[in-house]
Amino acid sequence: MKKSIVGIVVLSFLLVPLLSTTAAIDPIPEITIVDLKGGIGLTVLIKNVGAANATRVGYHLVHGNGFFLRTTKWIKTLPDIPAGETITLRTGFMRFGIGLGIVTKIPWITLTIYAQDAENVTKTVSARTLGAFIILQ
Repeated sequence: MKKSIVGIVVLSFLLVPLLSTTAAIDPIPEITIVDLKGGIGLTVLIKNVGAANATRVGYHLVHGNGFFLRTTKWIKTLPDIPAGETITLRTGFMRFGIGLGIVTKIPWITLTIYAQDAENVTKTVSARTLGAFIILQ
């Protein structure tokens, strides 16, 4: 009797890993920067490739260097991005100045996109500026 109980217990411990268990995983948003273009300000395509809607979306933009340019920061909110959708962000006129990389270091722009429950996405680019016009490198 003791041997049969011990055998059943050992057999049950061996079979437990074979049982399929399903863990409930909550879908989360995943933000990516699809495209970044210059011009008058920046034009950015932002896509939510995750399985959930991205809420409380915003961006943090920092740029600096150049002649008449100093480090400047912007923080703004964006509309929610449904799962699988893409939105276009236009920053418009950023700051008047000259930054051609001849007299001073070439200007840089760092853009961070954030959303609730999603990892931040950051992209840094070098950019020549002439007035309000931005040419990405």
